[in-house]
Amino acid sequence: VFVATGDSQLFALDATTGEALWDLPFEAENPIWGPMAYADGHVYVASMDGNIYAINADSGTQDGVWQTGSSFPGGLTLAGDTIFAGGLDNNLHAFDRNSPGTAETWIFTAETGIWGAPVVVDGQVFFGDMNGNVYAVNADTGTSIWKVAGVGPIVTSPAFSDGVIYIASEGDPDSREPQWFLTAYNAEDGTQKWQQSPTAGMYTTPVVIGDSVIGVL
Repeated sequence: VFVATGDSQLFALDATTGEALWDLPFEAENPIWGPMAYADGHVYVASMDGNIYAINADSGTQDGVWQTGSSFPGGLTLAGDTIFAGGLDNNLHAFDRNSPGTAETWIFTAETGIWGAPVVVDGQVFFGDMNGNVYAVNADTGTSIWKVAGVGPIVTSPAFSDGVIYIASEGDPDSREPQWFLTAYNAEDGTQKWQQSPTAGMYTTPVVIGDSVIGVL
């Protein structure tokens, strides 16, 4: 079990006993807030220090790092050999996980900062920004497929099921009456299917189970 903490540390624990497996935890320069990924003996971690680390899963040593001028509050998503991470620099970054330290494969610039980790489905990357916009971009090239304008910050990841993207967002942050939204978009073209207004904020990613969309308020 790999556990990241807000005090910049990454631990490896025995799943049965909880015993620490590394002599020392790995330490990033700043907090690790979002989800990580594992592949081929490495744990990939995005930090608020603007770095994405490749950590040896057996020893906890750093085998590589991608350095950027951003911060990554939402962690990262791994799809195939590509790491996707949205940054507070307004950019969605794509990296080749087999080439630590090299430049991004591509960068897509959003309208404002990206908080939640993207979702990758069938060669498309879906994510939202802090202005409420929802995007679909090509996973191979970073070119735009569609963009839908919304209202209010999106700080969670999208949920995907059966061709539909579900997004939790806040309403107008300047409104005197708090607002929150859960919106369903057609993944093919971004058209809105429906929108509901929960009674409180949803700051966790929705979960789709069968015909139900579940959100925590």
